[in-house]
Amino acid sequence: MSLPTSLPSANLGVSGDAGVNTLPCTAPVADARPHEAGNYDNRSCNAADCHACTSPNCGSEMIGGGWVYASPNGPPWVAGATITISNIDGTTIKAYSGKDGFFQIKEKVKAPYKVCVSECPGTNCSLVPHTNALCQTSNCHGTSNQRVYVSKNTGRLPGIGSGGSVSGDAGSCALPTYGGPYTHSEYSFGQQSCSIGGCHCPPKPVFEGGFLYDGPASTKTVAEATITLVPSSGPPVKVITGPDGMFFFGTVSAVSVAQALTAPYTACASKCPVSVCSITNGHTTTENCQSSQCHVSPMISPTGIGSVYLR
Repeated sequence: MSLPTSLPSANLGVSGDAGVNTLPCTAPVADARPHEAGNYDNRSCNAADCHACTSPNCGSEMIGGGWVYASPNGPPWVAGATITISNIDGTTIKAYSGKDGFFQIKEKVKAPYKVCVSECPGTNCSLVPHTNALCQTSNCHGTSNQRVYVSKNTGRLPGIGSGGSVSGDAGSCALPTYGGPYTHSEYSFGQQSCSIGGCHCPPKPVFEGGFLYDGPASTKTVAEATITLVPSSGPPVKVITGPDGMFFFGTVSAVSVAQALTAPYTACASKCPVSVCSITNGHTTTENCQSSQCHVSPMISPTGIGSVYLR
């Protein structure tokens, strides 16, 4: 079938990255839930072990959905974005992205359709009509370089709170760095130690890490920051926080390998224009960053010393 280059009553401009759009930008909307924890953004919603439906009457399949990012290459996620679908019959459908960028299409789309993603000051629209609501398939938005995205085109650094005096022993602040893990979300794992409860503990590999926040009692995470451990002897260890603020000490890959740590050490968190370091050699153990005696939020454990934070 030959697809039309424009859709009736849609009145949507199309752009690549920063082209002209006739759809006004939309202020962030905070009414969407995040997805269940896990790394699902490289697969279709209706995979066989997920929202698949084999019976025409079972009703369990997801109509569509995916994740919104700040670039076509992937993270960080964009929360509160508005997804506007303009159907071939002139009707529209709107969906909103949650705190981890996840959105769900709850109504049947009428293909071919055009779609725009918006969060002020950015709006991006599709260049060509879409024919499939399964956004996360491998031949659509399930691979890098073609993610669903909205360009903010701003100089702000998402996730950094107000204030932020640079620590005297922190050295130069680190520029935002992409590449951190995003398998787990703060929404589900922010107050849980990595190596307890049958998770990353023997006989499985032991992983240590946590989440970086923008204050000691905050639940707002900081993405693309650098965590540096400087032991009293031996080389420093550096890791990057992922799009939901998670970090762990080891390789970021499909098969991750834990990195050995040495105590005592000094810990620094940095993302320009802020850098904060702990007391020199103040950490005397390499176990359980998010235990109740260490960096679990004081909202959960008043005896703890607060979350790992950058402010």
